[in-house]
Amino acid sequence: MSDKTDDREDAGMRTQTAQAVRDLWSEIKKSKRVVIFCGAGVTIGHTGVSWGELVRQVGRKTLCTEEDQKDFCIACENFFGSTSFTAEQKASVAAAKVQDDTTINEVIAKTLYKNSGYQQGRLLIALTNLIMEMLIEHIDIDIVTTNYDTYIEESIFNIIDVYKNNEIKKLPEERCPRMNVIILKDDGSEEEIPIHDGGGSTVNFVYVHGRVDRDGAVLGTVVFSERDYEKSHNRTTKKLMKLFENSPTIIVGSSLVDTPLIRSLLGLARAESKGGGVDYHRYAVMARVLERNEDSNELQVLRAEQLGLKPLFYDYYGEIPDIFWNLHAFLLKGVEDFEEDLPCELAKNDWVKKAEERSRERTISTQVYEYSAHFVRVIRKNFAIEDEYLKIEFWFLEGDDGQTRRRFLKVWTNSAGPVYTRGLRRCEEITSENAERVASVRSFIDGGVNLKPLDELNIGNAGTGGCGDTDSSRWKTFFSVPINYRFEEYGVEVTVGVVTLASMHWIAGSKVTSFCEKITEDRNSSVDRGKLSRKLSFLSPQNDELKEALRDSLMALGQYAAVLIASDGEDVEEPTSDREK
Repeated sequence: MSDKTDDREDAGMRTQTAQAVRDLWSEIKKSKRVVIFCGAGVTIGHTGVSWGELVRQVGRKTLCTEEDQKDFCIACENFFGSTSFTAEQKASVAAAKVQDDTTINEVIAKTLYKNSGYQQGRLLIALTNLIMEMLIEHIDIDIVTTNYDTYIEESIFNIIDVYKNNEIKKLPEERCPRMNVIILKDDGSEEEIPIHDGGGSTVNFVYVHGRVDRDGAVLGTVVFSERDYEKSHNRTTKKLMKLFENSPTIIVGSSLVDTPLIRSLLGLARAESKGGGVDYHRYAVMARVLERNEDSNELQVLRAEQLGLKPLFYDYYGEIPDIFWNLHAFLLKGVEDFEEDLPCELAKNDWVKKAEERSRERTISTQVYEYSAHFVRVIRKNFAIEDEYLKIEFWFLEGDDGQTRRRFLKVWTNSAGPVYTRGLRRCEEITSENAERVASVRSFIDGGVNLKPLDELNIGNAGTGGCGDTDSSRWKTFFSVPINYRFEEYGVEVTVGVVTLASMHWIAGSKVTSFCEKITEDRNSSVDRGKLSRKLSFLSPQNDELKEALRDSLMALGQYAAVLIASDGEDVEEPTSDREK
């Protein structure tokens, strides 16, 4: 297939998604209530674990507690690591020996909050910013979730505080939203618990599988095992059908395999097919299986139609927040200003044009080099191993001189020295294939922070050399942070680049080598992997607080560089971060 054919098909699929976003907006605008179904994907950047990993952590606590159970431990490791069993089946095994659900709830709370991740992306911020603006515009919201965590609640509370303290756009108390937690009980009844009082619209947080807060306190019944799912199935399905029936609905962060969700969608689709048309549709954020493949796209459309859904397609995870920022822009700016391209696409086009204009200006490369070189020295002095060399690279979004709509990441500068000559800057197209081999492209596509060792990237003979020196790269570990930039004229925030810290040392390959024993590796020791002797990086320990501080500081540096590019030579405030200090 030629590049031109690829581009035409890609443009056609993007047009389809753009139209679906516009259709969703027109339904939101005429409705007084919107339902948003949030799956695990909405908060996974904050929890740091998938549903499967959460189940594994519970199993490690409940099943294998004695060190002499070696054979049983191995069996558990194989079972929970197998792809032949579903997460629900594994959950049933993890809960089998538990007499009191308190143990399960304690592990869930510890895993979701105390062991939470540093990989926070843009999705939750984009979604809750949209929710807040809809509430201000007198649209009630029902947020229904299968998640146990309270990160969505916390994000909305944070936005309310920002609005209350904003002198320019201060939100009066009478327009602050009312917030309620709604818990489904085993007998089918509901309990409504107010958590914030206000005079504006109402947002209800409907926890269909129970709620576990930071203190480990539980509201409702935590639905964990297959027995729990069976017991709660009918009430959950009934509640979902009632919520989805008469309001525009957005499903996000879900893989669309959850049984109550699927049965509620099928039940409504069946009833609506008999009764004729519907006033409001249900929209689902869905990944394209194959990038730039129109036929594969059509197969997914067929499944969506069977479920009564209108798909909001994305090619990679980092594009999902753009859907909600586009809706946010329509709410603030009106849809008339965006008749051709969606707001996020216009913002990216503006960025690419600005990057082209400023790419030859030496002062940008020099200034960013000076700050990043200083920062590397600070890290080496305070955290790194004595002989651990580090480098920071700044990759920014660029186009291909207007020939196609393809996008690239290009290295503008790094802490080793400024890169003045445009033709010598490393350039990688933003594709799924390149994400498998380039850590910075992986972070851009994922839309979140990534920590990648060299041997998880498809680069030549990575990880096979003796003593590490004959690997394809002398850089062994990559800590990559997306650079986000706010375009006030469009009312959106988009990712415009990635800043990556590279180390010549490795990170430990596995935190847990046995299902029953947690091995704490000395970061100064070497890890034998075949014939490969590895010196471990300061990034190896499970110190999320350090990684969070590093993430925030790298992001501050990246945003400083982004402002330099977009500033047209105006004075730019130096990069500062409380955590950097």
